[in-house]
Amino acid sequence: MFSNPKKLKWFLSISFVIIVAIVVARLSLVKTFSDFTYSYSHQYLYENAIDELNKNKRVQQLYGEVFPLGKMAILEGQTIYKDNYQKVRSIVKINAEKGTAKMDITAKKHEGIWVYESIKVRRSKSTEAIQITEIKPD
Repeated sequence: MFSNPKKLKWFLSISFVIIVAIVVARLSLVKTFSDFTYSYSHQYLYENAIDELNKNKRVQQLYGEVFPLGKMAILEGQTIYKDNYQKVRSIVKINAEKGTAKMDITAKKHEGIWVYESIKVRRSKSTEAIQITEIKPD
């Protein structure tokens, strides 16, 4: 099959690249999957943020009542944990009386409790956002 040394070199090179790509892809999928499962097990992070949005008068004017997240909102969004799951940045789609928007959350754990550094709500492709900061969930 590989009587020609050039063919063997090409085969080994391509095989190596493919194996490295597969390993890297699997490692990143494992991290992504674990982030999603952790997010689903800590939904209170999102529920408390939505409660804060519903208390904000500006949010009420622009969006009306913000409804609880749908079952697929976390999966369709983007969630990144850092520092051994002590910090999180998440973007999820939210539904409200007056349409849909994106909610951006940045939080860190302090003594086992999520402390929001930032909660923002914005139209999907808008740069204008309503920011709510320094909120401590119960």
